[in-house]
Amino acid sequence: MMITKQAVLLSALVVALGACSSSKGDEENQAADRPNGTTAEVTPSREAIKSAEGRVYNVERVSSIKPENLPMNSDFKMADKNLAEYAQTLCMLDVGSKGTPVDRCDVYAQSEKDGTLIGYLAVVQDKPGARLESALQLNEKKVGSGSTGCGISGDLYTSDATRVADASKDFESQIAYSAWEKEPGNWLVAPAGPNDQVDDDPNSQIGVWYVKRSGDKLHVNQERWNYCYGPKSDVYVDDVFYRVVTLTRA
Repeated sequence: MMITKQAVLLSALVVALGACSSSKGDEENQAADRPNGTTAEVTPSREAIKSAEGRVYNVERVSSIKPENLPMNSDFKMADKNLAEYAQTLCMLDVGSKGTPVDRCDVYAQSEKDGTLIGYLAVVQDKPGARLESALQLNEKKVGSGSTGCGISGDLYTSDATRVADASKDFESQIAYSAWEKEPGNWLVAPAGPNDQVDDDPNSQIGVWYVKRSGDKLHVNQERWNYCYGPKSDVYVDDVFYRVVTLTRA
């Protein structure tokens, strides 16, 4: 289970944020074909949902993955295959909040059985900028004895250390983090902004997630290591998620 501790400052990662470790050729090959032989088609709809505060959000469904092939996460039993309802939860619109209202939320899914991270990512956008939330499971065939779970969350920063402002357009971004292994397989993870200081805990390690949107694809890969499978694992996280539903504030 992932436990988030108070955010730590990581100024030393500003330089690392500008360098992407993924191979462009590998990314293009991986993202070339959509899963299950389908193509992205936006489904016209007048469907709408309401947040806990009563704000109305229009629902846009994208037929990039067949409903029967959507991931079966522990928090998404797929009893009714209602992506809009699940998006409401993943985008945190079903809980009351006095903070800045969400303007847009894109939910992406990765259902390939050979993937390293299987499940859902949400790019949530409000006035300050975009951030990433997740509901993920590890690939059971790749999990080592010390791995217990994985979660990715944090503000999305561009290489010039500014927040992604418009998540509806293509972007390249990073999430820097500091992680400390409390016990085998149980990592305390804290995302950090580009102007934050390095955690001086000798047991902590730092790393970066790279997140890139290209059309309806969201490419996620790691720099240096990942806490999901552990730093000693040979599993390199490199997955493409596909947009399945978008909520936009009316």
